[in-house]
Amino acid sequence: MRAPSYVSLDDALDALAPYGIELRNGNSNHAPMVAEALCAMGRPEAVMPWIDRYRERMLPRSSAVDRIRREDWRSALGQRDRFVEWSVFFREELQEVPWRQVLDRWMARLSPGFCAAATHGVIRVGHAVRSLAASETPPRLRELADALASWAATYQELPTGGR
Repeated sequence: MRAPSYVSLDDALDALAPYGIELRNGNSNHAPMVAEALCAMGRPEAVMPWIDRYRERMLPRSSAVDRIRREDWRSALGQRDRFVEWSVFFREELQEVPWRQVLDRWMARLSPGFCAAATHGVIRVGHAVRSLAASETPPRLRELADALASWAATYQELPTGGR
């Protein structure tokens, strides 16, 4: 196995920034996770060609309509159409507090809803964190914001309690 190389990741994340969390067919967008995984496997040269082939499936990111406020974030959980608002929310958090503190706070808050969207939110967060552990850069911080936003926007708790 090759040594990890993140040389192409920031360019890839910049190229993916205009896209949302869904594909044209309604499935989840895997591009940021694939880009990070290829870098982790030491295949940075494969990232941009893969994105170029995958790009036609992706949908553009919508515009933010409303703001998610710190005092009422719970009411926005699980609202897939608020992905962009969640992304803005997490970018602001990451500007104010180190990313590890944001991660700790939001892992605890979002973990009850980890199973939604076939666990893509939590998996995407894992990829973002692995890349940040290698090097903290603005595109990787933006990706962590998007990854947390993906998890929050698709949040859904499994039913518990009685039968």
